[in-house]
Amino acid sequence: MPYKVLAVPRNEELWAGTDLWRVDAVQTAYGGLAWHRQQQGGTAVRLAVLDPSGADWRHYLLFRRACADPDDWQAYVAFVPQACDLETLVGVAARCWCIEYG
Repeated sequence: MPYKVLAVPRNEELWAGTDLWRVDAVQTAYGGLAWHRQQQGGTAVRLAVLDPSGADWRHYLLFRRACADPDDWQAYVAFVPQACDLETLVGVAARCWCIEYG
């Protein structure tokens, strides 16, 4: 099964457990987490959502932002193997941008 990554707008509403969250509210609430500098440029952070413990595949909410402007960020919903590292996930998201906008 290929990795699945979808760019989502800031006002997108997502279910996490029994709660409905707006993407921008999640970024505000968790934006202080440790952002990691990426080889593709910018920084990224991911949050695991929606999946029971022990699942082989997980849903993540990924945030990427520009180093020069931390307010310039993009969110992605991803469904990838639990073992997928952040660098790989960001690489998949970067290819997603090329497909959607290229």
